[in-house]
Amino acid sequence: MLRERLNKDLLIFDGGFGSQLQELGMKAGEIPEYYNIEHPEMIIDIHHRYLKAGADFITTNTFGANPLKLEQHKYSYQEVILAAIQNAKEAKKIKPDAYIALDIGPIGKLMEPMGTLTFDEVYQSVKQMVELVKEDIDVVLFETMTDIYELKASILAVKECSDLPVFATMTFETNGRSLSGCDPLTMVNVLEGLKVDALGINCSLGPNEMAPIIESILESTSFPVMIQPNAGLPLLEDGQTVYPMKADEFIEAIVPLVKKGIAIVGGCCGTTAAHIKAIADAVEKLEPRVIPEVKIETIGEYNLKYTVMNQSKKLSKSIVLIVYDDLPPSLILKQDSLSLDYGSTFNAHDYIKECIDNVDGDLTNKVEAEGTVRTSSPGDYKVVYHVKDSNNNETEKTMVVTVKQKEQVKESPTQKNNSSSGSSDKKTSSSSKRTVSAKNKTFYFEEYGTSDATQTAALNYGNSMLAAHKANGFSCIPVKSEGIYVGFQIIFD
Repeated sequence: MLRERLNKDLLIFDGGFGSQLQELGMKAGEIPEYYNIEHPEMIIDIHHRYLKAGADFITTNTFGANPLKLEQHKYSYQEVILAAIQNAKEAKKIKPDAYIALDIGPIGKLMEPMGTLTFDEVYQSVKQMVELVKEDIDVVLFETMTDIYELKASILAVKECSDLPVFATMTFETNGRSLSGCDPLTMVNVLEGLKVDALGINCSLGPNEMAPIIESILESTSFPVMIQPNAGLPLLEDGQTVYPMKADEFIEAIVPLVKKGIAIVGGCCGTTAAHIKAIADAVEKLEPRVIPEVKIETIGEYNLKYTVMNQSKKLSKSIVLIVYDDLPPSLILKQDSLSLDYGSTFNAHDYIKECIDNVDGDLTNKVEAEGTVRTSSPGDYKVVYHVKDSNNNETEKTMVVTVKQKEQVKESPTQKNNSSSGSSDKKTSSSSKRTVSAKNKTFYFEEYGTSDATQTAALNYGNSMLAAHKANGFSCIPVKSEGIYVGFQIIFD
């Protein structure tokens, strides 16, 4: 997709078209767009020249083929545009991955209040052109525009009737303004607001004269920037307009601008296939473009530049954006309090359910526990769990452990009496009740899968202690943690 390549690959446009037609025999005063119908072979030949030179785009020969300009002409705008598209398709056969750009220039009349052309007339004219061929083109190119108001109406028309990418370039004089008085920074503000896909300048100036203007544009926008300079400033020789800058001079001036961040480069008046080939050859030798991106999911530092401007002043500020991890690990314990029988065993890590960090992943094995639990000494103990991620974010949780009092075996009145009667009676009393040696134990759901399986395991354990004569009886009670049932506990009588 074209949009995916913008600001990643350096894309190459073709060069001048009218000068090429003149070279092939077009006479002064003839309408270049008529050649789409009357001399399609010439149009296809020019497209071929640029494609073979390395151009990524075919610019249709439709600069002046709008409904208002071609009113009452030999051919309608529909005939001209459809023929131009057909020629572009035919030319594209030698480079199938080339993009077809519908070329739209100024209407040719002044807009209100300086002239009579209305906003709606511009809008409707462009809309008609785009709707006619929107299924056959890859991008709409507005070039050599001088009136930002006309350009705005044109872009809105494209946006309403299609989702095609839009490239928009204006032409500026050596004083840094268009013929209507628009300055480059105003152009940037308007075109960014209209969300064009690329913006820039073309025509009027050579690359050397464009340099200060294009540099100010690059400083004030993050959008892809496009340039199509003339082959130098025009000269009049023997009554004919000529452009003096040869391909080697042209590319010498272009390369420094490309290195500063140009995304799309081509040529305008006076440029030929030789100029475009020089661009293509130079691009191969350049280092790959690296476009800074801020990825909030990637920790690191990013250099950003912000520019604020009005009609008379521009202020720039560069900052370093640091993306860092400030989220601590998520530590979950199986329970926040625990009751232990006197003399039982305790392992703090047995009560860690999981510990997950947003960057480091599973940190369960990195959790440390502090605090001593003496099961031979009844009382309350605190066990503090803590863990740090790789960015020193720390999580801490506390579990209270209660060690119960040692159970005392109470003698019944009968046992007391028997204990004072004689040796034969003592033997009887000692065998009448088993000594409790089994330890209470908790069985958790997560170890056995289901509550039924957990309860069965608990009951089996209790019964095994009875069978081993280690207990007189037992109780199986549910265990809660934070209001949620987590297992069953066997408590022996």
